[in-house]
Amino acid sequence: MQNADFMARLDRVKQKHGWTWEQTARSLELSRSMLHFVKTSKYPVSEKAAKRLRKLEAEAGIVPRAQAIIEAIAREMERTKPKISKSDIEAGVTEVEVRFVSGEPPAGCDNKVQLTRPSIKTRAKLVGDLLVEESYHPVLLACLPPDKAHDSFLNQLTPFSYNALAEAAMTLVFGPDWQQEVPDLAE
Repeated sequence: MQNADFMARLDRVKQKHGWTWEQTARSLELSRSMLHFVKTSKYPVSEKAAKRLRKLEAEAGIVPRAQAIIEAIAREMERTKPKISKSDIEAGVTEVEVRFVSGEPPAGCDNKVQLTRPSIKTRAKLVGDLLVEESYHPVLLACLPPDKAHDSFLNQLTPFSYNALAEAAMTLVFGPDWQQEVPDLAE
């Protein structure tokens, strides 16, 4: 943990409890002078002090900002996960709602993108592409309409929308249970 991050988080705990710096140092089982050395980066934050800080934050009901951001991202990933029906898979077509980084769709686009399952010959080739590139990107490009199958369009999407499109494309190409059929992903 970086000293500045440690001190910022510790200051939140201090303010939450209304402590002095002396009380704050004592709660970490450090001397006030040692806390000053950490603040001025003369000494690094020890693992023991970082662990005590996490405990104090939990007791104060404070969620560290980075953890809160990670949890919010995980919730948004789950919320934006595409729902692809069996009839979509059978038809080989689905629509995915997307959001754009700018907040508005570019001219000529709307907030839904249609994906279409490519031919079996193309899908067989995609298996090789996946092995070589180790990326879902070729699968997504193969499912997008030609006017959207390029990075200049995809770069306008939020990362959540890109991931939703990639997941939908993988489901159209490999079936609804594709994640369970890949042993490393199932673990």
